[in-house]
Amino acid sequence: MKVGMVRGSMILGSVVLGTVAVAGLGLAVSAVPAVAAEAPAPRAREAGDRLGETIERAIRADGPFFNAEERAVIERKCGYAPGSFDGYEANITNGAFRCKDGKRVDDAEMRALLAAAEPRIERRVEAVMESEEVKTAIARVAEDAERQALAAIDHAKIAEQAAREAEVAVSKAMEEMRRSLEESRRKRTR
Repeated sequence: MKVGMVRGSMILGSVVLGTVAVAGLGLAVSAVPAVAAEAPAPRAREAGDRLGETIERAIRADGPFFNAEERAVIERKCGYAPGSFDGYEANITNGAFRCKDGKRVDDAEMRALLAAAEPRIERRVEAVMESEEVKTAIARVAEDAERQALAAIDHAKIAEQAAREAEVAVSKAMEEMRRSLEESRRKRTR
């Protein structure tokens, strides 16, 4: 369930909170391609998906955001079949309702509907986000992402050290080969 406030916008839909955890890993993983092979991101995505499911379940527990009358108005304005709007999937931007097809509905009736519904929706979303269940789930995702990021950093440091050691070993081997070739040339020219 995607829930967020963005400059006068309220977006309600499918939550993709897994990307928050993945974003925490992004720098460490992208900086070390060898570590990416260990695939910490899918675990973070799974944890984020579970978090999203927890939030969505909690938000949906009290029924649709919009009451039956409001859903009927939205269905009519957006051209949805009667009874087809679930009352959850909504994109409200700067006081206008965006239908699934992108149509922007911004008339007096819709503004009045949204003015009545938005505070109710915001209260529910805030209550869910402040619930112990969701806070605990968020903390678990953050802790898991942190562990994975730290492990990726450790792997990167090990790989970096191995690369430095290999570079030194290659340099020594090249120097030894150069000396050996010079010695061979000297022996041949004597």
